[in-house]
Parts: sequence; C-alpha cells; structure tokens
Amino acid sequence: MLYLKIYKDFDTSDRAGAGGMFQISGIEDGDENDLSDKVDLGIHFHDDDELKKYLSEVFNVSIDEIDLDFE
Repeated sequence: MLYLKIYKDFDTSDRAGAGGMFQISGIEDGDENDLSDKVDLGIHFHDDDELKKYLSEVFNVSIDEIDLDFE
C-alpha cells in the first residue's frame, strides 16, 4: 500500500478559471518525506479519482494500492 498525504490548492485553480478543480500544492509519503518533485504541481484535477489515476501512473502502482489522506 502506498500512503500519500496530499495538500490541495483550490485557489490557484479558481484564479486560472478552473473553478471547482484543484492542484497539488504538496505531497508526502507515510514517513513525511516530501515527494513534490515527483509530480507535476501544475495539473488541475476534477476530483480525487482523477488524482488517484494520475498518481498510480507516476508511482507505477495500481489505483487500489494508493491510500490518500488530505490536508
């Protein structure tokens, strides 16, 4: 299981005209290691499922193996 803590940024998406969407402003693993350099912080996501799909591709794991926690 891949545990990830996600920090969502809704404000930047709103200012960019993508209201209701969010970007990742930070991401940490279960040991609180910063993984922000592993993801594209500029992508706008519609929902958590879309985010999970993206993260499964980035970290090369199945969607079912990802456990997200949000701040």
